[in-house]
Amino acid sequence: MDLPGAAMLLSPAGLFGLLAIAIPVAVHLISRGRGRRVLIGNIELVRAARRTRVTALRLTQRLLLLLRISIVVVATLLLAEIALQGSDSAEPGVRYVTPGWLRAANDTERADLLSLEPAPRVLTKGYPTAPGYDPGPGDPDYDIWPLLAERLSALRHAGEVDVYAEPRMAAFGEQRPQLPNGIRWHLAADTTAPAALSSDGVVIHDSDRTDAVRQVERALAALRRHRVPQMRWQTCLADDVACISKSRDWVVWLAAAEPPADLGDARLYRPQGETSQPAISDPRYPDVLLEALLSDAQRREAWQSLPASSAVLNAGAALAESVPLPNRPLHLWLGLLLVALWAVERLLSERGRTADD
Repeated sequence: MDLPGAAMLLSPAGLFGLLAIAIPVAVHLISRGRGRRVLIGNIELVRAARRTRVTALRLTQRLLLLLRISIVVVATLLLAEIALQGSDSAEPGVRYVTPGWLRAANDTERADLLSLEPAPRVLTKGYPTAPGYDPGPGDPDYDIWPLLAERLSALRHAGEVDVYAEPRMAAFGEQRPQLPNGIRWHLAADTTAPAALSSDGVVIHDSDRTDAVRQVERALAALRRHRVPQMRWQTCLADDVACISKSRDWVVWLAAAEPPADLGDARLYRPQGETSQPAISDPRYPDVLLEALLSDAQRREAWQSLPASSAVLNAGAALAESVPLPNRPLHLWLGLLLVALWAVERLLSERGRTADD
């Protein structure tokens, strides 16, 4: 759970601890009605001292209430595991560029970028400035996401971040970290992108499974849009012998009957049981379907051959495994603050009890 600024909560459920604030508030309200009867000789002797005593007592009680609420809040933040993404701040208008973009861009594009202030940083080890960096043919053109996540987690970036990269998903890596929304992607032209993976299949169903067919086709359309652009499929009824007998890469079997044994080498996916419909309707269902239809090698090939675009990088890339950003927990500082608050609260409480005695 992200908070304003560079803070985040690693265990947001710990915020339920804030309900414990009601305990010191209730104790404070109840104790206000308690008092002791004291026998004195002449009221005039203590009238002036009484005003001072009551004022000091009220201030002490309110301070104790504030301290006890603060103890609950700090303890809750410890339970919620509050952490920081970074401690330093980057210069406004910071830009990042990949070695592949510097190689793919023409002279005019490269000169325009290198003339900007502050100087762009290269997404490679050490994050050198682009004007003094000479991309060699052996420099890595991959793992853009992990490198960018590491940089963004170490520095606070005000406003949007501009990233210049080549339009090939192979350069970004297979795992997409949790990145902030304010990233503007500038993708260079690339004529060396590998051929996209081609995958042909069929969805076979009974006539009463039209709702399930629509859900599966929506998932297939999402996969074609974001992961396998060359994915094609046909939909036919289970009694269509000509359709079933064709050679396919994969088959989604939604019919009640058992699938025939002569489906060839096609990968077969068949949701089982009465609970299959909620699974098909689940927003994560495209991931499940992709794992069923393609092997690990095919999924990797499809991802690497996918052309990058702003839409894919900001939305469709979420289909990749999500890896959280590195963080810096504040357990030590919160623990020290908790001990200090508790010590002050005990000191004031004991002093008040001694004064009452």
